[in-house]
Amino acid sequence: MALDARPKGPRKLHTFYNSQSLSDCVVKFSNRRVFAHKLVLVQNSVWFDKALLGGFKEAGEFVINLGDDDDPNDVEAMLKYFYHGSYTTPLITSPGQDNLGKHLAMYLLADMYDAPALRKEATTLLIACLKTSIVGPGKAIEDPAITSIKQILGPGAGDFADKTLQEEVYQLIIANIARLYKNQLFEQLLISGKMFNQNFGMKFAYKTGEILGRFYS
Repeated sequence: MALDARPKGPRKLHTFYNSQSLSDCVVKFSNRRVFAHKLVLVQNSVWFDKALLGGFKEAGEFVINLGDDDDPNDVEAMLKYFYHGSYTTPLITSPGQDNLGKHLAMYLLADMYDAPALRKEATTLLIACLKTSIVGPGKAIEDPAITSIKQILGPGAGDFADKTLQEEVYQLIIANIARLYKNQLFEQLLISGKMFNQNFGMKFAYKTGEILGRFYS
C-alpha cells in the first residue's frame, strides 16, 4: 500500500512563503525574487490591491518589480509579515540598524504600500521603543531617539498616508519636553529649524509658548 504523503492537517499560510506551490506571481526587488500569491498580497496591502486588481501594468504580469530603492531586507521582512501574520525584530535583518531604525523602516514601507496591519504593529513597537528611550527620570535621552523623531516629524519626513504615528510621537514629545531640551542634538536641530516640518514646528512653538505662559503667569 502506498504511503499517504499528504499533510495530516491544513497547511499553515506561512509555509507558502517563497514557495512555488500555488504561486501565481513573483515579487522582484533589488537582486531578489520571492514566489508569492496575489490573494495574500491584496489582503495585506492596498497598493498591491490596486496594482493587481486595478489598472496598473502589474495586473497582467507574473513578475511584480518593486525596484531597488528600498533595503531588500526590509522589503523581504514586509513580505514575510504578510504570510506569518506577526511582526518581530528578527524578521528585520538590515545590518547596523538599531531597534528604532528597524521599526521605523518597517513603518515607512507599510505606509508606502498601505499595509494597515503591518503599519499598526510597527507603530506600536516604534512608540514603545521611543518611550523606553525618552520616558523616565535619571536616564539621558540618546541621539538615535532624536534622529528617529526627526525622521518622523522633520522637514524630510514626507507626507504620510496615515498620520497616527506622527501625532503619537508629537504627543510623546510634548509630555517629555523638559527632558528633550537637555539633549544637545535636539537643541541643535531645533535652533537650525531641522527638527520639525512647518506644521509640527508651528504646533511645537505654540505649545511651548503656552507652557511658558503658564509658568510665568
